[in-house]
Amino acid sequence: AMLDAMLAHTLELDDVHPVQDPHLLQYDPGGWCLGHALGSTGKNFLTALVAGYEVAHRVGMAFGVAAHRKRGWHATATCGTFGVAAACAHLLGLDAEGTASALGLAGSQTTGVWAFLGDGTNSKVLNPGQAP
Repeated sequence: AMLDAMLAHTLELDDVHPVQDPHLLQYDPGGWCLGHALGSTGKNFLTALVAGYEVAHRVGMAFGVAAHRKRGWHATATCGTFGVAAACAHLLGLDAEGTASALGLAGSQTTGVWAFLGDGTNSKVLNPGQAP
């Protein structure tokens, strides 16, 4: 899942939301891998994916992406992690308490900064790779 997310980001497969901008397509591998491992139905996987997108978009809107980015954060990484947690919580059939715990754990693992711009390294692809 980590490698798939990194490769998607390397190719800049960016889906965009008009209000905020975490490119969630790059986080789908986390849900794909879990859904496959659990033998989830297509309907269950798509529902989980939609839940993940919704959560990540709302987190991005709450952050205010422009200000968030100006502070050095990479929204694809900082918001998308919450989307993966929401999608996986759905796939696992977690209740509200379990989902809240999954989102809390996601928040404690969120990372991703724009520091790579300073020296031209390609560490940017690691940001979405850490979410799954």
